[in-house]
Amino acid sequence: MNGDDESRPISAEGRALEERLAKNLKKRGYFPDAILHSPVTRTRETADVLGSFFKISIAECPNLSLWGNDEALVPLITPEKTTFMVGHGPTLALFAAKLAGGPHPYYNLATCSALILKFENDVALGEAMIVEYLLPEA
Repeated sequence: MNGDDESRPISAEGRALEERLAKNLKKRGYFPDAILHSPVTRTRETADVLGSFFKISIAECPNLSLWGNDEALVPLITPEKTTFMVGHGPTLALFAAKLAGGPHPYYNLATCSALILKFENDVALGEAMIVEYLLPEA
């Protein structure tokens, strides 16, 4: 390994966990209309696992990176569509907290987890409701 974290690939264990998470998402009735991922190699590969499972294309989104502008992500979300965002735990957790209007118990998202948010009307900071938190099934 060359030490470049941004080019580090997803591990075999990570791939297996993501496949199990995809099955859990499907079982719970979550089907993506869009899958967005950060520019980091392992997030693209993670999105590839989801895209293959759900038979949908993926798209890179620079604002999902650790240095991205999370508020620029808000216009990419619509209440009538399901958007999967594949990024980095601390960044996505803080973005979710902003969407839900403050700190929440999922501040430290586990690797390979899904936090489900719902918007009743407008997509804006402080307007999301946390629906559930999913981990890969055993």
